Amino acid sequence: MINHSVRFHPYDRSGAYLKKIWAETNMMYHYRRLVFLSLLLTFGYAAFFIGQGSASADSWQKVTFDMSRLDENGLYGPPNGKRALSYEFCIPNTKKHKAEVKRIDSTIQFIPVSPGRIGCDRHECLCIGSTHQKDFKLVLQNLVGLEYVKLINECFFE
Repeated sequence: MINHSVRFHPYDRSGAYLKKIWAETNMMYHYRRLVFLSLLLTFGYAAFFIGQGSASADSWQKVTFDMSRLDENGLYGPPNGKRALSYEFCIPNTKKHKAEVKRIDSTIQFIPVSPGRIGCDRHECLCIGSTHQKDFKLVLQNLVGLEYVKLINECFFE
């Protein structure tokens, strides 16, 4: 706040009083600006990741395989023969879309020349990922939350 209790002589020609007021006002402006930008970044960051992680019940219908057969490590099968489940889906064949998907799922392999069993068209890129990763359910949740991911099928490598 501006401290008006400091008195200067009314005929002071040095401008010290005005310089002090200017400095305090300038500091308040920058402080308010810093607070505003901090709040903007905080809420923007939160909104981005909430949007990425939000998958409605309808979105889970995009996953065509039975996730209940997977254990907490993303593996399935008998106790002495556990294995990861691979899945495939199509995305638009652009650098932007590939970067977004790779940020969500580090196991993704991009195969733009193959349609896969899922049937990607020539403007799409086949993506193959694995459930054998940390927080695989959250990864799948984020993938089904993407509007351009229409379906996620189990990949059989035939």
